[in-house]
Amino acid sequence: MNFVKKSIDDYLSERKMSYEELASMVDVAQTTISNWINSESEISITTFCKIVQKIFPEQKQLQEEYIIDYLNGLKNRKVINIKIAFLISYLNRYRMVLDYLIRNCKEDKESCLKNYAKLFELYSERLDNADNRDQFLELETMSVTMTGKKQADASILIDILKMLILLDLSEVSLIRNYRNRINTNINHLTNTDQKELIEFWLAEIDSYQLLREDKLTEFRKINSSLKVNPVMKYLPTLHGVLESRNGESYIFTNYKKSFDHTTRAIKIFEKWQDEFRYQIASNNLSFLKLVWERDINTIDVASLNTEEKILYFIKMEKEDLAMSLLNQAENDGELTPLMTCFKGMLTKNRELIRQSINMFIQKNDRFFVKFAEMIYNRGDNSYVINVKEESI
Repeated sequence: MNFVKKSIDDYLSERKMSYEELASMVDVAQTTISNWINSESEISITTFCKIVQKIFPEQKQLQEEYIIDYLNGLKNRKVINIKIAFLISYLNRYRMVLDYLIRNCKEDKESCLKNYAKLFELYSERLDNADNRDQFLELETMSVTMTGKKQADASILIDILKMLILLDLSEVSLIRNYRNRINTNINHLTNTDQKELIEFWLAEIDSYQLLREDKLTEFRKINSSLKVNPVMKYLPTLHGVLESRNGESYIFTNYKKSFDHTTRAIKIFEKWQDEFRYQIASNNLSFLKLVWERDINTIDVASLNTEEKILYFIKMEKEDLAMSLLNQAENDGELTPLMTCFKGMLTKNRELIRQSINMFIQKNDRFFVKFAEMIYNRGDNSYVINVKEESI
């Protein structure tokens, strides 16, 4: 019995729990657990992750160490378990596991796993704030080689990352083609666990796309259903994602709801050391405060991204600093719709604000266009944003 199995067996003994009770907790047959503990058979990575989540619910580092130990001991069905381990490690932000998978896929003798190493690496680089456009170009090149039914899962991961990048860039209108291609490729997946995880991930992305299209009723319906999805049992950080999305959906209509949802998300991300999502949620919270002009003194200016920092300087009447950041962004490339709106605000140019509205609409970002519309509809060159609180 190896260290991991012994630790789990000791845990059960200390709490006088049977294999049957543990099996019930992770939705498998009792024999699946007993045969694995007694080294008579292996269990899937999905079942193993459910076990470590139940037994060590608050110990992320220990969970990761055990998952790596499990992967090191795999003898059968190694390829599919590694592919599923990637999905779990990325969604749950198991960075140690992700690094392990990249390193081992690069060194693996099986060419099919070597081909996945670079794809896994791109996802890891995204968490370190890699340049979106550079990543997109790499994915376009990779798409040419990752084709056919046998590499359907790789094609899906390529298209998912493209969709995430397009959402980052507010290019909502360009997502449909990649989503349609995924619908075709997902029919080629044969592993139930892999398919379940990918379908959950896609549903979450779809819901966020609905949010950006300002289809909030549909968004909230999907968001609520995802909260009770079975995969949530072993993906605790996803609770933060759903809270964060909810908070974002109320930015322009309900300060308290947006604040409460986003604050809960931040606490979850902080607990699970999810720095990437933590920063996004924190910036959303700062944007909320700036839009509503509440608690601005609590904003950590140093942590803001460029867009939020420009709006902060506008609100603090530091127009020179705001314009300096805008000019720098414009020199580095084309201004985003939001930055174009900021430029219109700073230069008292309503035509630029109207242009930003058209840019949002062309990209089908009908949620954040509300910001530019509120500025434009004031018509008095004021920095004040005319938000209206919905009834509670």
